[in-house]
Amino acid sequence: MKICEGLVLDPKTFNEQVRGLRHVRPLAEATLDPFRKKIEQTIRKHWPDSTINVRPSGPTTTFIGFALWKKADWPNKIFENDPAATKIMIHNSHDKDGNVSPKMEMDLLTGGILWGKNATRLAKIGWRNVKGDEKKILKSLDRYFGQKLKAVVKKYASELDDKKTA
Repeated sequence: MKICEGLVLDPKTFNEQVRGLRHVRPLAEATLDPFRKKIEQTIRKHWPDSTINVRPSGPTTTFIGFALWKKADWPNKIFENDPAATKIMIHNSHDKDGNVSPKMEMDLLTGGILWGKNATRLAKIGWRNVKGDEKKILKSLDRYFGQKLKAVVKKYASELDDKKTA
């Protein structure tokens, strides 16, 4: 199969790779499920009506997506238009066998800021990248979503209501 000038892809090799990927992903999702549930429960206990997406992102990484509002309330139905749109990556969340790793690293990809109407920066939300085990990662997520984000959203509630109805 010719992709572009000078680049030829062997269909047999490609099909074998695709077949192999189909077998890896369900295994990773199944074995990571208890840890994913703990992450989602940690966030959802503070924000029950928010959009939360926790999923594997590669063989040893977990992705967390958080939006303060449901998709119907996002301006123009775009995730990034949510006032607290947050993307977090947990590297080395589990090993290749699906076991939870004792040495994880959690980084903030986007977020840490509360946005108001017309992309006005209302407040910065404190974030620290974390290295540690499952307990330390969950504690850090609980602190961020339960204390820091909650305090900022409470302080700027009227500005957020203006944005939601705009």
